[in-house]
Amino acid sequence: MEDFRGFHFPGELGRLKKWWQTVVNRESVQAIAKPPEFYLEHHARLLHIPQALS
Repeated sequence: MEDFRGFHFPGELGRLKKWWQTVVNRESVQAIAKPPEFYLEHHARLLHIPQALS
């Protein structure tokens, strides 16, 4: 989300950030994850946002 919308977890949401990292690091999630470029391209297209990675 940082690359797509400039979103960063606020410092006071440390528990949420820790949870997110736990999810991202799960083997089951990594097995189906795509590279960040995939998500940036597809979400930009869905939201009709010009692609920043062109």
